[in-house]
Amino acid sequence: MRSEAGILTLGLVGAGAWANEVAATLGEMRGVRVAAIANRTLEKAQALARRFNIPHVFDDYQQVCQMAEVDGVLVLTHESAHREPALLALKAGKSVLVEKPMADSFAAAQEMSARARSAGVLLMPGHVLRFESRCRSAKARLRHAGPVRSIRCFQHRSKRSYPVYSRPHIAFSLMIHHLDLCRWFAESPVVAVQSRERYFLGKDHPSSLWVLLEFGNGCIATLESGWIFETDGPSFEEDGIEIVTERERIHLAWPSNGCELRHAEGVERIDRSYVEALRFELEHWVGCVGKTSQSPVVSAEEGVEAVALAERIIAAAGKDRFPNTNDAPKRA
Repeated sequence: MRSEAGILTLGLVGAGAWANEVAATLGEMRGVRVAAIANRTLEKAQALARRFNIPHVFDDYQQVCQMAEVDGVLVLTHESAHREPALLALKAGKSVLVEKPMADSFAAAQEMSARARSAGVLLMPGHVLRFESRCRSAKARLRHAGPVRSIRCFQHRSKRSYPVYSRPHIAFSLMIHHLDLCRWFAESPVVAVQSRERYFLGKDHPSSLWVLLEFGNGCIATLESGWIFETDGPSFEEDGIEIVTERERIHLAWPSNGCELRHAEGVERIDRSYVEALRFELEHWVGCVGKTSQSPVVSAEEGVEAVALAERIIAAAGKDRFPNTNDAPKRA
């Protein structure tokens, strides 16, 4: 419920790097006010609150989720900590935006979706690339390009970022964006999954993942994600998607070639596509709050489907593993 002045009051759960991006974007938007933030490490929440003038700071998400003045809650924690604050906020009648992936298991994501549905409250997963301009253009183009025949995706990252981002499994951490986009572009359910993983950088977590998806309409998607670059800069990245339809080939690439910096610490690429997509995503969610229990761009059920697909990929890799190291862990 918006205040009489038409201001939507929001609460944040989580105070990491992405929460800073979200808070900065919300601070530039009209008609919204961030009233509270919670984080398990109180000092991090306090630092973010000082930066963005957030009046209420807690070390317990329950206080944010149950604040009477809060209309909506953004869950921005690690995916393993999404379930409890999302469920509590939904139970309290708050609209929720939960970062991708919705949860670290299909069961948890399904429970969150069921809670939102029974409460008639908006729950939107933060699949931000659905709001990125190139992805939206490609989706619109598919209405005229004929049936999708194949999709090819790749995501390359610096080896230096592997120790920080190798948990959770790469299917959840890196590939989840492209899994969602493949399903969105193909507009058909996944009927078969094959996958392979390799442990080039450590025995506990895969450093590379290859996936083959077959869709009910005959489309085939291949996906590759991993930490493969030898670079000085941990932020170096390179992503691409190619969509082949009956009549066209659509090619998407990140980052753009617009600005690349080379300095003593390595190569740094400046690409604001995620920042702009985040702004569009948040504006869309804010517009949906109080008006609908389902976003027309990305539904809770689609978020659940992405989590379920990631689990299927991990299971498929475990069934037919050919690791490059003899001491790679055996999945139960």
